[in-house]
Amino acid sequence: MQAPQTQDTTTPDVLPTCPTEDESVNCEIVENLPPLFVAPRGRMADKLAASAPYNFFLSTVTDSQPTHTDPLSVTFQELLDPSLGELECSLQLTYMIDINWLLEQYSDAGYEQHPLLILYGDESELETISDKQPNVTAIKIKTKTGFGLHHTKMGLYGYCDGSLRVVVSTANLYENDWYNRTQGLWISPRLPAVPEGSDPTYGESRTDFRSSLLEYLGAYKLAKLESWMARIAETDFSAIK
Repeated sequence: MQAPQTQDTTTPDVLPTCPTEDESVNCEIVENLPPLFVAPRGRMADKLAASAPYNFFLSTVTDSQPTHTDPLSVTFQELLDPSLGELECSLQLTYMIDINWLLEQYSDAGYEQHPLLILYGDESELETISDKQPNVTAIKIKTKTGFGLHHTKMGLYGYCDGSLRVVVSTANLYENDWYNRTQGLWISPRLPAVPEGSDPTYGESRTDFRSSLLEYLGAYKLAKLESWMARIAETDFSAIK
């Protein structure tokens, strides 16, 4: 004989998402989600230096208090931290993207007017974003066949002193990936520009990181990437091992 079923009155582990406008369901439970964790500003350069030689981090998890103080946990905002350098421009490559969330991160960091180039692969249609945000260019990458995806997740950060930084991660550019999921990030050291008149081979990484990155970006065959490739070619990657 089966035991009689009782109503489950426990709080669900996963909170429901807010319904669409045509659904008359109370959304107060969604509004009571804990606030996103915000890391202190100005400390990211020290965290990065302390992580050497691996420079590997995991994303901070809002509901996991220990990650808030773990020296190897980072938020997206920390990638834009002023201690890493004064940002001049950036290139973001991703699959899924929430453009409003991403632009909010740049705005909060004071970089809402800085040039931002985005290459993405999901079904969003962002080609007209420049009409509203002239400093932002978004290009949807279409594969040659129906079996591939633009799944790269990488950021290039160019600084006002001519230096450059590369970040390779597992996270898409939307809040859900950075809120309560563990993501991995490798953050390069700050890479200076090569001295004027240097041999083209000067500043190559011992692992040929620079030439591999140039070969990869060149495969897009996008005019918008030419200035970035020129900058990479004039950057000293020898610190990347």
